[in-house]
Amino acid sequence: MAAWFAFSIGVDNRQSGQMKQMDLNDIEALRTFEYGLMIACPLNGDPNPPFCQSHEFRLLPVAERFKRVDAFSDEEVVKHYLAHMNCYYDRMERDGSD
Repeated sequence: MAAWFAFSIGVDNRQSGQMKQMDLNDIEALRTFEYGLMIACPLNGDPNPPFCQSHEFRLLPVAERFKRVDAFSDEEVVKHYLAHMNCYYDRMERDGSD
């Protein structure tokens, strides 16, 4: 449930699952989004796909994952967010979803 809550701040609605672009200047919102992504991948299928930039983080205890996110610089938070968004759009395109 925590992963869905953090992920949902970047989703237009639960029915469509369409992602909206978050404000890249709102570092705290992006960091909250990252906390959710450290729990599990929100897309259907494997909750920790091996190709994900967060794969190794998700192998750590949850408290350690959150400590790592807390230690990210603002630039790292934005970088991780953009990489996750690129993955999302790539997977939606590949899977034939919009």
